[in-house]
Amino acid sequence: MRHTTYRALIVTLAAAVACKGDRVDDQTVTTTTSEGRLASPSANAAEGRGTSMVRMINALPTGTSATVTADDRAMFSNIDYKAVTPYTEIRDNITRFRLQGSGRDTTIASNNEIMMDGSRYTMVTLPGEQGSVRLRVLNDKPATDSTRARLRVVHGLSGVGDIDLLFLGRTDPIFNNVSPS
Repeated sequence: MRHTTYRALIVTLAAAVACKGDRVDDQTVTTTTSEGRLASPSANAAEGRGTSMVRMINALPTGTSATVTADDRAMFSNIDYKAVTPYTEIRDNITRFRLQGSGRDTTIASNNEIMMDGSRYTMVTLPGEQGSVRLRVLNDKPATDSTRARLRVVHGLSGVGDIDLLFLGRTDPIFNNVSPS
């Protein structure tokens, strides 16, 4: 299998997001990124209400903002490229997400998901093959050890094949043969 090794910063990945989440068992979770801080209800609070939590990352480098509906209800509107939304509660366990075009009457991509009460999910818009668009929903499994960070790599480069991820100046990959998502 052919793969390419990238030895630069992970800026070229369309949807690699590293963040530090401070879990709190009561009302809010604060996520800190280079763009700032976001606060959202905790998973435990959502679980008590029988809901799931969903956030969105727009990884489409087209320069246009993204709008997503959940079962034809507005969920996220006008999310800019590289933006990460706060978690939002969603009550339905089976949901059809749709990425809408600028006229809101055109569905660019869709995804049907089964979600578990109290769980957190990240929805990512990604470029696909030959100009298509993909809408992925990923389960955010919480870290069980508060002294360790969890890192998720989403390979969103179309037409590149598998990639290796290295720290700048190192030769051993921290992730290797990562397939496009």
